[in-house]
Amino acid sequence: MLTTTLKRTYYTFFRKEKNLSWEVDLDKKVKDTTFVVIDTETTGLDVKKDEVISVGAYKIVDLTLSFSEKLILYFKTDLFRAEDSIKIHGITPDKLKNGLERKEALHQFLEFTKGAVLVGYFLEFDLEMLKKHLKEELNLNVSFYGFDVLDLYPKKTLDRIPKLNELLAEYDLPTTSFHNALEDAYMTALLFLKLVYSYRNKKLKKLPLKII
Repeated sequence: MLTTTLKRTYYTFFRKEKNLSWEVDLDKKVKDTTFVVIDTETTGLDVKKDEVISVGAYKIVDLTLSFSEKLILYFKTDLFRAEDSIKIHGITPDKLKNGLERKEALHQFLEFTKGAVLVGYFLEFDLEMLKKHLKEELNLNVSFYGFDVLDLYPKKTLDRIPKLNELLAEYDLPTTSFHNALEDAYMTALLFLKLVYSYRNKKLKKLPLKII
């Protein structure tokens, strides 16, 4: 459920303006910034036609990942549409059949990410999918501060984009055979902490931030 404060925000300013964005202090040091690392599972890769079926996220405060500050959401979804995703990601049909209504899931996502800088692996795709649903379900145009862990990778080239598991192996980070939203968010968070460490005492604006 939404907090009273966030509910008040929706039903006053945002309900009128139909726009939502979090204020972020770009002069704050990286180590003092709250980040949320996210990942989604979707019915496919077509932003226009496909839909989000699951969101996983971890909050990072003081450059520390807390297992208690996590979010896992399953969206109530037509099982026929999600059939291929169920096979790939191992999401049980019951989790989708009994998942949250999309509006409630989106409310919880916004509450969890409020005021944070978002991080992900191919983050723009995740956010474009979520923003589509936010517009459809809540009539909100949402903007987030965020960046992709790939933009911190020193060997990044346009010729070949490394897979997440390859990056984890390169930095001797643990991997998992489970590729669901929460596990991928966790692994992305480990990679983010490794790559962002050298920026810890720099201002947030020194990171490759985008408004997405």
